[in-house]
Amino acid sequence: AKHGIRLVSVVNRVQSEDWLVILRIIWLFVLLVFINHWISCGWYAIGCIDASLEQWSSKAFDPEVHGFAYRYTTSFHWAVTQFTPASMEVVPRNALERAFNVGVIFFGLVMFSSFVSSM
Repeated sequence: AKHGIRLVSVVNRVQSEDWLVILRIIWLFVLLVFINHWISCGWYAIGCIDASLEQWSSKAFDPEVHGFAYRYTTSFHWAVTQFTPASMEVVPRNALERAFNVGVIFFGLVMFSSFVSSM
């Protein structure tokens, strides 16, 4: 709530329509990064849940070789590709991952449509 009040006060002070458009784009970008962060965390967690299943994480990296930064950016990269027409080599390897993937694709469709309509 506190950040929303700050954003409203900044918008009220800005008189230029151009600056309002720029602020709106920045806000949407920050929101998109935040949403993709949470999706990437969910994707990584699902990839580490059950070692008895074949998992995307076991194919994408070796935890003993690849550090946290590589594992996080791989998950984040996957999340971003679900919102864009980009692709990558990380794919679901079991039913739970596939279900999460399909849910994220539908969520991405709704989010993308919302972002486009709000511009």
